[in-house]
Amino acid sequence: AVVSTQSGHYGRDERLDGESVSYCSEDEFEIHQVDITIPSTSQKEEGGKNVVYYNVYIDGKFLCSHRYKAFHDLQVDLKNKFFQFEFPKFPGKWPFQLSQSQLEKRHKELEQWLIQVCSVSQLFSHFYLQDFLGLVNGKNSEKADMTSVGSKSEPENADIKVFLPDKSPVCVNIPTESSATGLIDAICEKINIPPENSKYFSIFKSIDESNFEVPLSITEKPLELHVQNYNESGTLKFTFKKFVFSNKLENQIAENSSCLNILYQEAVQDLANKKFDTTGKEIELKRTQHITTQKEFLEVVQTCPGYNTVVFPHCACDSRKDGHVILTVSFQKISIQACSLDGIKQ
Repeated sequence: AVVSTQSGHYGRDERLDGESVSYCSEDEFEIHQVDITIPSTSQKEEGGKNVVYYNVYIDGKFLCSHRYKAFHDLQVDLKNKFFQFEFPKFPGKWPFQLSQSQLEKRHKELEQWLIQVCSVSQLFSHFYLQDFLGLVNGKNSEKADMTSVGSKSEPENADIKVFLPDKSPVCVNIPTESSATGLIDAICEKINIPPENSKYFSIFKSIDESNFEVPLSITEKPLELHVQNYNESGTLKFTFKKFVFSNKLENQIAENSSCLNILYQEAVQDLANKKFDTTGKEIELKRTQHITTQKEFLEVVQTCPGYNTVVFPHCACDSRKDGHVILTVSFQKISIQACSLDGIKQ
């Protein structure tokens, strides 16, 4: 969001210990817009423990990577220097190991804190913050050296979150330059899918809550896509799903319990989203929709018209003047259904 700029000034004074401090009233701080984000995290082993580093980007280009302690030290230094400024809330320390949800909460809170601090001109231009961001060109620099932005190497590895068909998240650490294939392999290893079965699954991308998901090509880089889309209006979401459209092949890979679980999750979600016709199968589906009868449930679902079928979003067609069409593709056939401009079947 764009924050309006308010003119003002700030000055310096000397504390009793001889260190200079900056002073100004709350309404004299100048506000400006900085496109700074923390779209990803990395992990490094230090002292036998995995330590989380937060990767900072400006204008979509990598700046620096710091652990929580560096952020904490920065906010202490800035508060001592700009004692009259009311700083945003900083995420507190936690004496125990953080869970995945707690790590994600800290990640978001650190990002919001950094965005708000960097939006204040006097803070952003100060040596403490410039040095933290890696923008200092010499100790006596009075201005951020923006020429170095994008010239630094990104971390070798980064964390990425992928959702399973039941919407539960899985976080894996992969090389920054990893392709979609590398991410698929990492997810398969995490959820115990055998390497020989990884080819039957893919990573699908979607924006916000869009019902139509597109599989990543094998050359696309998930982490690069994530950073590119991080600042846009829509949120890019990755989902791990099957890439199989044959019931026969589906039954073969379902012999593995981990593969079966993913197939089952996806079938349950497709049922909830009414992606296939369940007429006459309601009682059987309800009876078998349980974790202990996954194979039976899948067998019933496979008999439903529309299962294992891809339905594309409605679009214009040269053969229709006053309406759209819906393209449907399955292992057996391709069909085109006339519909209204709003996608209502005709």
